[in-house]
Amino acid sequence: MDRYKTVIEELLPDDEDNPLQCEIETIELRKLLLVWFKELVQYRNERGKLEKEEKEKILKWIEEQQQIGDKLEQNL
Repeated sequence: MDRYKTVIEELLPDDEDNPLQCEIETIELRKLLLVWFKELVQYRNERGKLEKEEKEKILKWIEEQQQIGDKLEQNL
């Protein structure tokens, strides 16, 4: 992982000589993780496993992280 790209590699490959690898731009991975986390928060809230106040606090944090990501992307 570096500022520009992240390589994701299979930890326990079926074929140890040819593990699966995926290369993605680090900023894109960051965006995907924030989308996933936001969906997880929404899901947990709908199931009653997350209080409204906690949900709002987390969603605010996610929004802040998205804004930080936007600034980082502009500086690449």
